[in-house]
Amino acid sequence: MPKRDFRNSNLFNDRDDDEETAAGSWLDAHSQIYGQIQAREAQIERLKRISIFEIAPDFAQPRRAIPSSIRQMWDQTSQGVGNLLRLWQQAAQKERGDVFNLGAYLSGTESERTESETSRYNPGPIEESLMKIVMLAASIRRDGLTNPITVVPIQEGKYQLETGERRWLAHHLLYIWFNGEDGKPDERDKWEKIIARQVDKVDVWRQATENNARTDLNAISRARQYAVLMMNLHGQENFAAFDAFSNEQDYYAQALKKKSAPYGKGEDLLNAMGVKSRSALSRYRLILSLPNEIWVGGDDLNLPEELLAKLASMPSKEAIAYYRENVLGQNNSPKAKPSLPEQSPGTKRHFLDMVRAIKRAGHGQDKYNTQALKALRELRDWLDEQEKRISSYLD
Repeated sequence: MPKRDFRNSNLFNDRDDDEETAAGSWLDAHSQIYGQIQAREAQIERLKRISIFEIAPDFAQPRRAIPSSIRQMWDQTSQGVGNLLRLWQQAAQKERGDVFNLGAYLSGTESERTESETSRYNPGPIEESLMKIVMLAASIRRDGLTNPITVVPIQEGKYQLETGERRWLAHHLLYIWFNGEDGKPDERDKWEKIIARQVDKVDVWRQATENNARTDLNAISRARQYAVLMMNLHGQENFAAFDAFSNEQDYYAQALKKKSAPYGKGEDLLNAMGVKSRSALSRYRLILSLPNEIWVGGDDLNLPEELLAKLASMPSKEAIAYYRENVLGQNNSPKAKPSLPEQSPGTKRHFLDMVRAIKRAGHGQDKYNTQALKALRELRDWLDEQEKRISSYLD
């Protein structure tokens, strides 16, 4: 609703010939103020408890809670989430080579690892992703759900998830675990429904706001977020739907057809993405063009943005070879600390090349001027990313 300028409203005009105008202005103001309150109350009243089995996930949502290898085994129905979680636990046990004691975490008999324990134990990507759901479920069971999910009605008794995939999965986990069997309490009535806020339609900008509030949103998710917003700005009707593609990366890569945001919308895009410069958006465009093997691995392994952008700028065969040799170890398992290409921002080689280009820059030195500016932008973006990462530790 557009804001009303009350500075020129004559709410208490004491001239007799303007009494009708004054009365009208008063009623307008009353309607404006109390209409906003009623609208807010109506929004609050739309909170409701909805069965987790009546909610379908949004597969185009940029943020992924489920690793690709596990997602492939899912029938993509809400009724199949229980089996998905069981397969996820089995995969986590296989990855760690030991029992994954799910009940200990959910029952509160085992807590999160201390900092010293974490330093001695490095969980694999499947276990790490599952632990996020497990610890969230334990928190919900202990403290309740403090942040409702958001859903869109798609037909009678059916909803599509807009925000809150992890919270929805956590409810499913609590539902299947505390089922009254093997001495466990039967809490299915408690977890079968989840508190949800109903909205009229999916709002990708609202999704972006919630996604970017998370410090663990990885580079692939950010590239997806960029693509979704770009397609929205240019008109979703001009792009094929998500289910038209067998490879999800191809859906997001459609955004590469448009070189920039429509006129006047650039700042909106920067703000929604939570970045300061357009060069950061250029990195997301690069990441969208990654070979699919690296795209999938980059998402599952939460690879750093600067590494993925550098790989995306290399020829495909070269990038895949580098990825397999320097990021993946034996048996295609991830190395603890994947190395960056030598010329990535933050490396000694990048800094020395930048200084060399700066010294050679000058009138008529277009080559070195371009190299120096490019390196400076890369370093500035890298510093911004490090500042954001370190600041998140203080939150």
